[in-house]
Amino acid sequence: MDLKINIGDYVETKNGKIGSVIYSNKFCSHYNLHVLLFTDDDDSNSDNVIFFNGTITEVCDYFTRIEKYDFTKTKKNKIENLVCRVEEVRTGANTLIHTIEEVPTNREICSKLNEIIDFLNEGQYDEQK
Repeated sequence: MDLKINIGDYVETKNGKIGSVIYSNKFCSHYNLHVLLFTDDDDSNSDNVIFFNGTITEVCDYFTRIEKYDFTKTKKNKIENLVCRVEEVRTGANTLIHTIEEVPTNREICSKLNEIIDFLNEGQYDEQK
């Protein structure tokens, strides 16, 4: 997954701090982010800025949310195939005879189609490219 992080994106850290991205750069597989934290203090010192540099895994471990990316959700990595068991039998003349042992029901097919539609609607397809 490739994150598209822009200046001004809303940020939440794992320890509950909230802020906004003021610098964002990606080089190879590393993200370099500067986040200005929202505080009640009027003085702007370096304690109000997070300087972060890390891989996608480290981003997901440090932040709970960056704009549209919610790292607290668990996503399915792939949609499982429907189960359809087929037995192949060879006869003496090398002819294959297929005997179907189990066929998905209409309900299972509809459920699988809905799972695919939900997957596409949630934008997971685009994010995994």
